Amino acid sequence: MENNSDQKNIHQRGARTVILDNLRRLIFRDSDVQRLRRSYMNKKGLIAACFITLLFFTTVFVCAQEGAQDAEIKKVIDNFLGCVPFKDLDCIMRQVSPDYYDKTGSFEIDYAKFKSDQAAMIERSSRKYIDITFSDINISNLVIKDDKATLELKYTQKAYNTDTFSTETIPKRISAALKKKEGEWKITKFRRLSLY
Repeated sequence: MENNSDQKNIHQRGARTVILDNLRRLIFRDSDVQRLRRSYMNKKGLIAACFITLLFFTTVFVCAQEGAQDAEIKKVIDNFLGCVPFKDLDCIMRQVSPDYYDKTGSFEIDYAKFKSDQAAMIERSSRKYIDITFSDINISNLVIKDDKATLELKYTQKAYNTDTFSTETIPKRISAALKKKEGEWKITKFRRLSLY
């Protein structure tokens, strides 16, 4: 009889073990499914994070390049204006492209004409003005496309007039175009505009 009850206990334990084993397998299967889901979600999240990071760095790179080009263009304009008080024609013309060309109606200005006009302006201003300065320099409407740029420049020119013994303040507005050639921006058009 004991044998029979031992067999029953073994059989019950075996049945319990089988049930527990089946439950463990079921639990582990659910856990594996959850682990796979988490892994899949992590991969999706990782791919999304990589995409967002790539987009961010691409945007930063493009903005940095645009910012660098803006800075290069502003430097050319600053150098051009910086040469004027010193009445240094060579310095002025280093900022100007040999391809300089501007046409208004039938009036055309190329590099040689622009250079002679600048030389004449320097000659006139040397006789009449001293202490030329520029202030309130504002570059606006800067548009860069490939290797060309256009902008509008506003500034105030101050100079001491030796004829009237007074300081003259003249607001100016300029339309300018630049072209990048061999890695350098140069002015290809510099036209004075009406103030309003």
